[in-house]
Amino acid sequence: MKQITKEKTSLGINEDGEMAFFYIGHLPKTPEWVSLDVDQGELCIGGEEGLIGGIIMDEIDKEIYEDIKKAGYIYLVGVDDTPERNTIESYKVPVMVSTQL
Repeated sequence: MKQITKEKTSLGINEDGEMAFFYIGHLPKTPEWVSLDVDQGELCIGGEEGLIGGIIMDEIDKEIYEDIKKAGYIYLVGVDDTPERNTIESYKVPVMVSTQL
């Protein structure tokens, strides 16, 4: 499993409620799902053969949790390590959310 460093990632949401997780570089395999544990602040990316990558994030606020749950999917966007942050890969995958809220 690839550990994704928090310093090189961001989680964003647009005005339409679509969520995207941005990271530097490429994932080692094609992702098929994302699991988000709101209580643990953990995002896991999985594929056909199991876990591909994961990151422990800061606390996720309840409003964002509701937006992710409602959308049912998340965009995974790999960008290059330049000031422009050009997109080098992009995936739309289903997201499973767990929480004790």
